[in-house]
Amino acid sequence: MSGKGRCGNWAWLLVSVGLAVVACGRENRRPPSEVATSTGGDAGEGTGGDAGEPVAPFEGAAEQYWGAALKALSARQDECIGIPADYGPSGDGKIATADYLIGVQVAWRRSLFQAGFDAGRLHLDAQLEANCLHRLAEESCADVRRDFALDRNCIDGALVGSVPRDGACARSDECAAASDACTDQDEGKLGQCEPRAELGQSCEVRTCTQNAVCVTQSTPSNPLTFTCVAQAAAGAPCGSTADCTDGSFCNGACHAYADDLSCTQSADCPYYLPCLIDPGETSGHCGRGRGEGEPCRQGADGDDCAFALSCRPGADGALVCTSVWVKLGEQCRNLGANQGLACLNSNCDVRDGETQEGVCVAFDQLGEPCTGDDSCAPGLKCGSAGCELLSN
Repeated sequence: MSGKGRCGNWAWLLVSVGLAVVACGRENRRPPSEVATSTGGDAGEGTGGDAGEPVAPFEGAAEQYWGAALKALSARQDECIGIPADYGPSGDGKIATADYLIGVQVAWRRSLFQAGFDAGRLHLDAQLEANCLHRLAEESCADVRRDFALDRNCIDGALVGSVPRDGACARSDECAAASDACTDQDEGKLGQCEPRAELGQSCEVRTCTQNAVCVTQSTPSNPLTFTCVAQAAAGAPCGSTADCTDGSFCNGACHAYADDLSCTQSADCPYYLPCLIDPGETSGHCGRGRGEGEPCRQGADGDDCAFALSCRPGADGALVCTSVWVKLGEQCRNLGANQGLACLNSNCDVRDGETQEGVCVAFDQLGEPCTGDDSCAPGLKCGSAGCELLSN
């Protein structure tokens, strides 16, 4: 099943792969009734966090809220899932600092929402911002793992639209009613807030209603159509969690989510929550990957270590979870998953072509001479005049 205009949990893998908070935008916004007890994952999805005990409204600019929320979410995912909060993969394949990655996400959000802010079609609600920050700090690890597996977070649930039905809009976040969505824009023109497409209706210019997903289909008489179909049930194939019914996650097929879900292999589990099987057993449960130095198990579908760790022989030959990230000045090895050692916020200067071993050296910065894209800092590429912006 292929969806139109959807993105999965891994569009960002934030500050360490885990801040799966990339907003897919208007295509996946759900009505509040569907997410009232969750934290939402896409832009506009969620309630801005559970109300709980009253908290004071947030005071600060949008960038301050986004930065604080992303940092809090990353810290909780480190605690509860094992995705490091200090570093993470950048979009150009380098391992960057959390500050850099959060800055990229903040700037990206600003580019998405600034036009709506300026035009008065959209704003951030200070109370919903505060509720979200409170939830991120206080929710249980079980809830953190559930939100992660189901592509939910409350960060963009603080966005409030003000455009009435039939009013001009650029994103579905800007529509006042969650049952409405912004139609596709043509050649830079604004769309309109209109009711979401129902099951069986065309979603070529409209977003589907809740519990439905937009798929492309072709027939001999019509080579390409876009139609709203029901989300897939457990066991059905999927391309992303958005394809699955509410409460299910996608890992090749839809699975009903439960904390400590029973498993026989990691393919039964959400991404980055491996199947933990004790020695002598044939089944176990999905959970936080094993930590550095802990005994581990290798399986056909990978190991059971947390992210950035690999199950490798220790000093005594026994398999233990071992960090695959090394620091500036330390030995690195460009062998990928096969016993590789990747540099943190630096470049592996290979000194031995046969073993692919080298030393982590500082990145070349903007305008500095470079030897290739890998030698330039995150967000830069190697050009004729030295490191330059990727956007050039």
